[in-house]
Amino acid sequence: MRIDENRGGGSPPGNGDCAFPSSYEAGFNTTTEYTLYYYLQRPDGGLERRDLARYTKGGAESDSDTDMLWVSPGGSLSWDPPADADFTPDAGDGNFEIDLSTETPNIYVDPVDGSRSLFLDVRGVEGASENGFDLWAGPRYINVPSEVNARNVDIILHPPPYHSSAGATFFGLGHLPMNTNHSEVVTLTLAYVPSEWAGRTLYVDQFDNDAAAQGITFIFDTIPQADWHHDGQLSGNNEWVTNVFTVPSEPDHTFYGGFLQAVYQAGTHDTFGWKMTISQPDLSGSIKEASETTISPGDVLTYTIVVSNTGTEDASAASLNDPIPEHTTYVTGSAHTDPPGSGVLTETASAIEWSGSVTANEAVPLTFQVTVNPDVAEGTEITNTVAISDGACGPYYREVTVLVEAPPPHELYLPLILKAWPAVYAPTVGPTDTDMPIASATPTGTSTATPLPPTPIPLPFPTPGASPTPTDTPTGTVTPTPTETGTPTETPTVTSTPVCAVQIVEPVYDWHTRVTVLGDPGDLIELWDMDTEVLIGTGTVGPGGYCDGSVAIDVNGYLVDGHIIAALSTRHPSFDTACVGVTTCWPTSTPTTTATSQAHRSSTIVWGSP
Repeated sequence: MRIDENRGGGSPPGNGDCAFPSSYEAGFNTTTEYTLYYYLQRPDGGLERRDLARYTKGGAESDSDTDMLWVSPGGSLSWDPPADADFTPDAGDGNFEIDLSTETPNIYVDPVDGSRSLFLDVRGVEGASENGFDLWAGPRYINVPSEVNARNVDIILHPPPYHSSAGATFFGLGHLPMNTNHSEVVTLTLAYVPSEWAGRTLYVDQFDNDAAAQGITFIFDTIPQADWHHDGQLSGNNEWVTNVFTVPSEPDHTFYGGFLQAVYQAGTHDTFGWKMTISQPDLSGSIKEASETTISPGDVLTYTIVVSNTGTEDASAASLNDPIPEHTTYVTGSAHTDPPGSGVLTETASAIEWSGSVTANEAVPLTFQVTVNPDVAEGTEITNTVAISDGACGPYYREVTVLVEAPPPHELYLPLILKAWPAVYAPTVGPTDTDMPIASATPTGTSTATPLPPTPIPLPFPTPGASPTPTDTPTGTVTPTPTETGTPTETPTVTSTPVCAVQIVEPVYDWHTRVTVLGDPGDLIELWDMDTEVLIGTGTVGPGGYCDGSVAIDVNGYLVDGHIIAALSTRHPSFDTACVGVTTCWPTSTPTTTATSQAHRSSTIVWGSP
């Protein structure tokens, strides 16, 4: 409802003087713009303004359809004026009758009391000052008159809840314009301050108290003025003055919350304004990042969260909760803050939690690692979401997604695993045994050597029941004697010396849930089942001294009695093998197969008889 005073000096719409035209001129009427909107909450927790409708009125246009009338622009009743036709809303039907169930999708809901809010921006576009308006929100009553006086009488004649707002409440935000027409001491209620704001800093800004106004004292209606008050300063002509003080708190006062009030000597015909703000933390600028945008099964992924406080108050009750994402396994002990020991950090296999204080205009970084599970399919998206809160505002959700891809192709020759025959099954070597030659040597007879690809790794010959090492020689009743049949084949030599050789801790049994591997701290170890050519686990060697790091790799029930497993370094050419069950890895036949490794597409695993 508009209260449109026809005031102004000079020619319409006025030159800013507080004057009166000699007769009514519509051009002096103030043009006012009303914009209705709400805030949508995004999936990341951030808020986004969504305009619903706009109504502009005043100036040379007649105000007869709004002046002293209760209307809802664009509404369904006969006296409602149309809303702005040239305005395109972000949501809703473009009018001031709003159905909260259909026209405000994803509206922000207060996590404390479940309330929802609509906002109305009121902006003077041009014309004289001191034009007023009244606002009301609630259910639409079609039988209540629109004209102000008739409506007042109608409401008085009917007992409550004849014209109830049904719980809708108006609050003033931003600047509060006011006018006084009496010269006397007034007590002006500014805002309600809740108990949880005790100890925070309040900023009360005042503008243009220049018409004989004098003195000002700030008080709370819940504390006797003799116990607490703040003597402030009034503004002058066309100037802003800021009064700064701290909300009462322990140990001097127990603050239960209350209305902040200003007591001062008002001036006659004084037009002025107020604005009040409170210092508070702001964690909305916090971010989350991943070390990679794409990743392969078995790789380690590092997440970094930066809890950033861009507010004017310390976030003394900041917290975050970050569930470990699906398709990954948390790397135990990898979570830490910078500097270490900032706040309380809790790590479990299912989530990372942190709580602590973040100083105003400072940030607390936190990192942790996960390993992508070896059985994750190519094309899978791994999404991780953290919820960050300062105790009063939030949570702010920050999300990052990483795509699982197959590992890039690169050349790596896997070790040749030679299975020796137990003596009881040893065959007799004869001139017709043509399926026996291996490596670069030809056994006595007529067979021809089968060349192997060059490798920087010495070929191990395992002794049954133990891990092969370069000094092992096959046991049994047959020892091939190599003879040259053509151009000699050069014996492979080591071209790169491992920093720390990989070693599987034995014995290994099929009922074990983990396999321990020793090696170079920081080395990512791949564990393979050589019989099935399946990657059964990965792990990063933990901290330790030179060559004494270790990692317990979760094999997830993949160990099979009688199979050979191989631990491969991804940092340098080093490997070790072990037999699951120790003495049951030796075949009774002589299979020869060639397969392509999942982890290294161009690698070849070759099985051969001794």
